[in-house]
Amino acid sequence: MHLPIARAPMIHEIGPFPAGRLWNTLTVCRAQALRQGALQPIATIEEQVEQAGVHFLVRRVSNLTRKAAATTRNATTRVNPFLPYEPTLFVADVTTTHVALLNKYPVFDHHLLIITRAYAAQTAGLTHADFAAWWTCLREYPALGFYNGGVEAGASQHHKHMQVVPLPLTPNGPALPLQPLITALPADGQLHTLPAFAFRHALLRWNTALPSAGDEAASRLHNHYQHMMTALQLLSASGEADTRPYNLLLTRDWMLLIARRVERYDDISINALAYAGSLLARDQAQLEYIQRLGPMTLLRETAQL
Repeated sequence: MHLPIARAPMIHEIGPFPAGRLWNTLTVCRAQALRQGALQPIATIEEQVEQAGVHFLVRRVSNLTRKAAATTRNATTRVNPFLPYEPTLFVADVTTTHVALLNKYPVFDHHLLIITRAYAAQTAGLTHADFAAWWTCLREYPALGFYNGGVEAGASQHHKHMQVVPLPLTPNGPALPLQPLITALPADGQLHTLPAFAFRHALLRWNTALPSAGDEAASRLHNHYQHMMTALQLLSASGEADTRPYNLLLTRDWMLLIARRVERYDDISINALAYAGSLLARDQAQLEYIQRLGPMTLLRETAQL
């Protein structure tokens, strides 16, 4: 089953788009979606909360009601917002197997969803085709890719989708809060762990730059992913990802995998972005709770130890 062709600005009919075109197209599509009311950004106020040497970015949200209502409705009725997707949210045909959409309820501007054209479960393992599409977008501008592998890892939709947000996450400080911890480790193509992360995870920084071609880079990225999934015992006997939850973070330079246990601590939801150092607080009371408890504590309490 294939998604219908959307009536929106396209970079390419079907297949990989020309390099260097995505940012401009994304900007045009975002402006159009805002004008038409299809895009409903979530307003936030930024705060910094320090723990274990990391200056976490915590965004206090002014109103999550619309997104929460939509998520609950979709979960209850098993509605799939990607089949079909809203045409106004369409950005580009990325590859023959994936398209790029705007996130309807973004906290970060220019937030992209890279979805499969045909249905695939969010709990299914990432494939060579997934990485080819993901890399095609990540190579376009400085960005962070992230994946929530299952409900316990923070996934709100069951249709497979990778995500991309521009870097830096905030104009002040490093590209992302975790960056100083990552760059302190060697870029040697080996698996490492972050001393501040007292839970199951693996970090890999490559020692040679990835190829610009999506297919070549995808082979390397998929091999890295399989290696890390095996190391954290997240693969089944057949070599495929099973239903064990995990988060994956990906940039042009490194990949970080975290084994997850539960989706939230108390009433605070934790997804992949939290492990990059960015959390959401739904109101002032929740922000103050995060400040008292400490963001790193939340990460530990929701990951596998």
